[in-house]
Amino acid sequence: PKVELAHFYDALEERLCNSPRLCELLSTKNLAVLSNALARQRCPLVPERGEEPLTSWQLEEYVGRRVQDFDPPSLCIVLNAAMRLRRGGQALFE
Repeated sequence: PKVELAHFYDALEERLCNSPRLCELLSTKNLAVLSNALARQRCPLVPERGEEPLTSWQLEEYVGRRVQDFDPPSLCIVLNAAMRLRRGGQALFE
């Protein structure tokens, strides 16, 4: 099952990276749930130390454009996912 999940999330990440309009079509809640699922798969509960992002999907770009549109629970979820994926920082709020 872990191998199938890894293949699924690899394909999902590839689709998100290669189809920028797809992220623009997602609701903020869907974007939050999707980013959280990817973060949970890419980063276990005890993350390894490192600087490199754990995904090539530029999550911060899509979240940053719509940060005002997130309801509070969705914003918490997506910010947690960005942190776990090592994406974000100041780029989220510019």
